[in-house]
Amino acid sequence: MVASPWSKIHVFPYSERQGTRAALFTETVELRERKARALRIRELSDERLSLTIQKQLGSVKKVLILKQGGLSRDYFNIDLQSVTELRAGQEVTAEVIAIQNREGREPLLIAKSLGVLS
Repeated sequence: MVASPWSKIHVFPYSERQGTRAALFTETVELRERKARALRIRELSDERLSLTIQKQLGSVKKVLILKQGGLSRDYFNIDLQSVTELRAGQEVTAEVIAIQNREGREPLLIAKSLGVLS
C-alpha cells in the first residue's frame, strides 16, 4: 500500500453479517486484529493526506465557487479570499496561501483569487 499513489482512503473492517460474502468465510480474522489493521491503515492514510496537503502551498488551482467556499478540481475544500464578489457556479483561478487544520475534519486550503474564469 505504501508504494501505491493515493492520498486518502476510506477504511472499515469487514463484518460477517448475514447475507454478506464475509459470512461465508471459513477462516476469519479476530475482530480485535481487524480493528488494529484498520487503525494502522487509517493512520497511514492520515499521514499521506497530510503530506499531500502540505504540497498544495503555493500551488495555483481552478476552483468552483459553491454557496459556501469552493472546491478545487482535485477535490480540496477551499476558503477563498477575493476582493471581488463571487457567485456560486463561477470558476476562478486561486493560489493556495495557507492551510487551516480543523479538529476531526480534513484541513481547509486558504487561497487568494487570481481571477474569474467563467
